[in-house]
Amino acid sequence: MQLSVTICSDTVKEIAENIIGNLDENGIFTASNEIFCRAKNIPDDVDDALAVVARLDPIGIGARDLRECLLLQLKPSTLRNTLA
Repeated sequence: MQLSVTICSDTVKEIAENIIGNLDENGIFTASNEIFCRAKNIPDDVDDALAVVARLDPIGIGARDLRECLLLQLKPSTLRNTLA
């Protein structure tokens, strides 16, 4: 639902929908870009679509691993330069 009101190109939106459909049970996107693109027959660059997904709630969704998820959660925070 959030993606439907996100402003981006139709191509990026389509790729983002595919990414969302391929998240694991923790909301992590574990596929490699190359394999994902080949399997879904979509353009090679999924980075823009991943950035769109990363801006959706909950924060950190679509990250590649736990580290990236936590960094995405800290990004809008004032705790960025602290021990957190």
